[in-house]
Amino acid sequence: MNVQIELTNRCPFNCEYCIRNFWNAKPRDIPLDKVVDVIETFDPERIVLYGYGEPTIHRDVKEIIRIAKRRSEVVMVTRNYNFREDIDLLIYSIDTLSDLEKVEGYPVSMIITKENVERSQKRQGRFT
Repeated sequence: MNVQIELTNRCPFNCEYCIRNFWNAKPRDIPLDKVVDVIETFDPERIVLYGYGEPTIHRDVKEIIRIAKRRSEVVMVTRNYNFREDIDLLIYSIDTLSDLEKVEGYPVSMIITKENVERSQKRQGRFT
């Protein structure tokens, strides 16, 4: 079983495609004890730290990773290019292909929209 945990709905980034441009939710973090409860209740094979927020800004993210790794494989999707913790799969989500050099050697997830496709094509010259 895979369990996806949204550590926070807060995010310091301003991606053009983000739901935050249309959605007004109260900023909040899931408490550490609730994360532990989910992990212990479901005993997942894989924990995915991902959601509408940036997981690396949760104050307990390193402790959560440590606890989760004792029980399962840990995957995280982030835009924080400086975050390099011991995670089984760390995927960087980027807004434009110009960010590729920042995460060279790591898996990348990119949302291509009508707003960013031309800018990405011009910067990289990879598409026709």
